[in-house]
Amino acid sequence: LLEHAGSEMGGLVEILLTQHQELCMDKYGNYVMQHVVEHGHAQQRQVIVDTFLSKMVFFCNNKYASNVVERALVCVHDSRQLLLQAMLNFSGPVEGSVCDTKYGQYVVGEAIKLADPTTREMLEYHLNCALEDCPDDMQRAVTAPAQAVGRAPVAHTHSAIF
Repeated sequence: LLEHAGSEMGGLVEILLTQHQELCMDKYGNYVMQHVVEHGHAQQRQVIVDTFLSKMVFFCNNKYASNVVERALVCVHDSRQLLLQAMLNFSGPVEGSVCDTKYGQYVVGEAIKLADPTTREMLEYHLNCALEDCPDDMQRAVTAPAQAVGRAPVAHTHSAIF
């Protein structure tokens, strides 16, 4: 509906954006926010992106919001690099990592497909560190995006490349 309605839906989208954080984390509301990210105006998309930039770890690890983060990575080209940097710039053990859950790991997997080579290496390193204690089938499922872009996942190493 949003992609075909044009400006007629602007008022409704503005109302929805007042609750965008809750909608991103909702079982059904995340689909609405994905459509806003994909088909909304630049200002509407930016409201959602700005929220992700400030709470990237939280939203990446949320079951439903992680879908909206993935859609933002794919659709919001002008903010993609900022989103990727926010995924890498977490404050550490207190805040956690974007790879703390399988949802965040899938977001990182999508980010790997979209990132420039340097950022891709950092994301792969970050993901591999998080996967060291995961079962083999989970590792294969999450690292498949890196292989899809013609790269083998970075070997497990503890030397930082940052």
